[in-house]
Formats: sequence, C-alpha cells, structure tokens
Amino acid sequence: MDADVHYRAETIVSRSLPLRQADVQIAVKQGVLKLDPIEVSFTRGKMNGKVQVDARNKAPQSDIDIRVTELKLEELVRGNPPALEGSLLARAKLHGVGNSVHKAASTANGTLAFVVPRGQIRESIAELLGINVARAILLDNRTQTELRCAVAGFEAKDGVMTLNQFVFDTDVVQVSGEGTLNLRDERVDLKLTGHPKKPRLVRVRAPITVTGTLGHPDMGVKAGAVVAQGGLAAGLAWLLSPLAAILPFVDPGLQKDADCGALLQQAQLKTPSNQAVR
Repeated sequence: MDADVHYRAETIVSRSLPLRQADVQIAVKQGVLKLDPIEVSFTRGKMNGKVQVDARNKAPQSDIDIRVTELKLEELVRGNPPALEGSLLARAKLHGVGNSVHKAASTANGTLAFVVPRGQIRESIAELLGINVARAILLDNRTQTELRCAVAGFEAKDGVMTLNQFVFDTDVVQVSGEGTLNLRDERVDLKLTGHPKKPRLVRVRAPITVTGTLGHPDMGVKAGAVVAQGGLAAGLAWLLSPLAAILPFVDPGLQKDADCGALLQQAQLKTPSNQAVR
C-alpha cells in the first residue's frame, strides 16, 4: 500500500499526561512507513522528531529520533510544592528489529539521554539521596533546594540500556549512578550514590538501589557502614567528563548553559591535562 496522510489533533484529552495537540505527516511507500515530522505539544513543552518502519524484509526494522524540549516536571510530579520542578530536555535515537514494539525494543541499539538544566527539588529528598537520614527527617517537607543540573545518559545494545552517565547536582549533594534497564525482560537494576557537598558528622555510606520490573520497581538501600563524611571529592571529575558528548546530543545550547556548562567546566578543570576525556 502507498499512502500520504496528514493528521492533526487540535485538542487531546489525557488523564495521565499534559498533552494538548498533535500533528504528524504519515507516508507509506513500497513497504516503508515514515512519520516525519511528528509534533506533539504539552501544556508547556514539545516533542518532535521522526519514526521510520521498514517492512520490506521478513523482520521490520524501526528507527526513531525523538526530542523533548522544555517539558515541565511539575506537571508530571504532583505535590504542593511539587517534589521536583524544572524543565526536562531529552532525546532518543534508537534502531530495533521486530514486528512488535516489544521485539523492536528488545533488540534496540542507540542512545537515550535526559537533561534538566536547572530546577528545584525537595531538600529532604536531596538529603536522602546522600543517605543523610537524620537531617532529612528534621527538615521541613516543604523546604526546597536548587537543582543545578541533572543528566542521565543511556547507551543501548541488543535491548540492554546501560547507564553510562548519571549526575544529579544540587546545592547539598551530588549524586552519581550506574546500572542497566533491560528491555528484553523489562527489568531495572540501578544504583545511585550520594556525595554530600558539606561535611556531615555521621551519615550512612550506602547507595540507593532501584530493582525489579520497569512497571513496578522497588527502591531500597544497600546497607553499609556508618562513617564520617567530608566534602565532595575531586575524584568525581571522571563522572562529569562524558557530559561533553551528552549535552550537545540533547541540545547544542546546553554546553553554554550556566549550570550544566559549569559542571562541564568543573570536569575539565579537574581532569589532568595528560588524561584524554572520552
């Protein structure tokens, strides 16, 4: 079948997402389906990009390149005030093979990245990320702290998405992360480690774990020793160096952003001159 369709939704009613409008150009020609461009408007923010499904072979091949810009997190995270505020930017560029969404995802290769250039987070949550339980309990649950920059970058290979870069930088703690999202069996295995920026008399050195299924993940704490904790270690610079590749992948302008750009500069200053940044 060959087809050329322009579809536009002037109004979208959604209970779970702040969707408002959609506009997509659909073309089918000799077994190749293209959705280009795709434009979706949220209450605040947009998603745009393109999708291609090539069904000329026995196993269809799918390619997507989608960007999200200025999506407000407070519309996704409820609360008064919301636990997390800021603008989300994201990009997914993936290739998969299979005759269903699940099969294409389980063979996916490519890159997925999220960036929040600036925002606010409930201070008690930020302290908990650094496993400073005593301080988190004492804080007013409405007290906010600055979120300077948050970045999560995944590399997908054969349906397994490896978290190559995770930095969550707030006024009180900087969080690093590692782990995988397995799209083949739909399971998650992540570990987040907080690095307080100010000395804490006593804190638990124990990473937060996120495990289980993607639909119903479980959060926990990997028990460790109670230790004295100093400030943020200079050795964390290696965590920041991959920002040089992730930021322009999502949006070239992020390299000049006041906060994410400052993190990138921090990594460059702390990396020895004779050490190559990958």
